[in-house]
Amino acid sequence: MSYYGKTITNPAQGSNTEIDWNGSTGMFAVGGSNFRSQTVKLQHKIGDTWVDIGAAVSLTANGSALFTTASPLIRVNVSGSGDPLVAVVEVKPVVENKAY
Repeated sequence: MSYYGKTITNPAQGSNTEIDWNGSTGMFAVGGSNFRSQTVKLQHKIGDTWVDIGAAVSLTANGSALFTTASPLIRVNVSGSGDPLVAVVEVKPVVENKAY
């Protein structure tokens, strides 16, 4: 069985972390203590362009949202430059009401 999703700890500002995806519904969550004015957003690739999945998965503080995309590749984008974001970012598939 292939497992999709990723946990990212203290991602750098201005970073993009690509994640292989199963083309279904998932959970996007960010929890931390110091956001330093960053925005953490989830994007999917349409053709050759990375596009925000939606406003619900563009976070500037602790939060979570469910999302659905048929894309086989998604990424977590962290805005800004400088010190890492002090947070954990989770992107996990949701199957039968369970996040893995």
